[in-house]
Order: sequence, then C-alpha cells, then structure tokens
Amino acid sequence: SISLQLTYVPINALTVSLSGSYNQYRRRQDQFVENVQYNNSIRSIVSKVKQKTVRFTARASYNVTPDLTIQYYGQPFITRPLYERFAYVSNPYAKKYDDRITVFSPSQIRFANGVYSVDENLDGNADYSFGNPDFNFVQFRSNLVARWEYKPGSELYLVWSQGNTPDAFADTESPVFSSLFDNVFAGQARNSFLVKWT
Repeated sequence: SISLQLTYVPINALTVSLSGSYNQYRRRQDQFVENVQYNNSIRSIVSKVKQKTVRFTARASYNVTPDLTIQYYGQPFITRPLYERFAYVSNPYAKKYDDRITVFSPSQIRFANGVYSVDENLDGNADYSFGNPDFNFVQFRSNLVARWEYKPGSELYLVWSQGNTPDAFADTESPVFSSLFDNVFAGQARNSFLVKWT
C-alpha cells in the first residue's frame, strides 16, 4: 500500500488537501466464487484473488466569515479483483490448509466467452461451468456543503451530493489508472440536494 497526502493552507480561512493511495491485495486460495451442481452434490468453487485499488481524494474548506463555511469533498475510486487458480472445496475440515481444496489442472478447466467450463472427470465433456468473476468497479463521489450559522445556535446547511458509477464492470484488461481516468466521468451522475435548517 502506498499513499501520499499534501495539505496547503494559503490563508487561515482556506485549507486544501489532496491525497492519493494505491493498494495491492492478494487473498489466498479461499475466496468463494460460486456453488455448482455435480453428481447430485454441491461443488463450492474457490480461487486466489489479486486486487488493485486506487483512490484520489480532494478536500477544501473555506471560511467566508466565522459564521459561513463552504466545504468540498471529491473522490474518484477504482477497485479491480482478478480471480485465478480455481479449485473446489474437497475436505473442508482437513487439518492442513492445502488439503481442504483440490485445484483444477489446466486440462480440467477451460475459459471461453466469459465462462469457465470444468471437465472434472476428464471424459471430454464439461461437467459444469461458472461465469468469470473478475470485475472492475469505478466510482466518483463528491459533496459540496455550505453551512451558515445565521445566529448563535441556529444553522442552515445547503448540500449538493453527486455520485457517478459508470458501466466499467468488464474493463479488466486496461491498466488500472487508465480505466479510472477513462471511465470515472463517463456515466450518468446522480445528484442529490439537501437543505437542513435548525
């Protein structure tokens, strides 16, 4: 995990901060994928996972007056888990971890058109199949808040919140940073407006 944050205070009334982080996570051979039927029993498919996550965050706070404050928060975000080395749970109570699963050999599993087909008994016919679990999730979230304490103890809040989750689910081949910047503003944004008065 790598992260960096910069904070700039040009005047007492204004604070701006920018941060970014990159995280790479590996999960061992226990990530659940799907349950499938095989010979009147259930096969629980599991796999290893390599996941990359990138986020950038911008924050700004400006005190127009001691009683009037404007704040902004924005974050583009992407996470991409890629599944590999598929197996099925064969002996879940085995003492040794590696004995709890049976990993498919290259001759048992085949990938085509977004589907993994498994020929577990190696008779030349697929015994079951499951979809490709890889995915790419991109999102942009932001909030703009104006707070006015128009008299002591009484406040008015005006909030604009925006969320954008573009359809980048299948974009698992391009580099993570490219996918983030190519897709983050491509979808239809959802805007919410809130007025709070106390």
